[in-house]
Amino acid sequence: MSQDAATEQFELLYHQTFRRLSQYVLFKAGNISDTEDIVAAVYVDYFQHIVQRGHAEPDNPYAYLVRMANHGLGRLYKERQALISFDDEQNHLSETLPDDPESLHRFFDQIDSQELWLGIRRLTTAQQQVIVAHLRFDLTFREIAEQLGQRESAVKLRYYRALERLKKMFT
Repeated sequence: MSQDAATEQFELLYHQTFRRLSQYVLFKAGNISDTEDIVAAVYVDYFQHIVQRGHAEPDNPYAYLVRMANHGLGRLYKERQALISFDDEQNHLSETLPDDPESLHRFFDQIDSQELWLGIRRLTTAQQQVIVAHLRFDLTFREIAEQLGQRESAVKLRYYRALERLKKMFT
């Protein structure tokens, strides 16, 4: 396969897998910065290994990317000297919190995206996870709760507390 064809195939794979791989790594890494670093490294390594060096493409490219991401996560965990743990302090609160997407959209429309990402990076790791999973990856609170092994109400509470912190930062 020519390098141009291999590059096109890589771009197609990237567009088909980026969102799902990023979600996977986010829930394992626990924060945006580490997620971005690991996902970028995975795609760079894959491109160098398959496209530039001409090695055979794996039978299941997504599984190969996940395996590469797991190696990156392993290095991250070793650096941290501990596995990620999520506090569960909110489990005693109400099961239902209202969703108000209209006011949320109005709030975010007033802030440019660079400011917003800087604000999100100042949130706790757990708040970053929920905000990014819900707003960037369009996961429902139920899906996020399943990924984190927590109750949906705890995830909603963390999300709304993060929004309140962001509102205070920008008002």
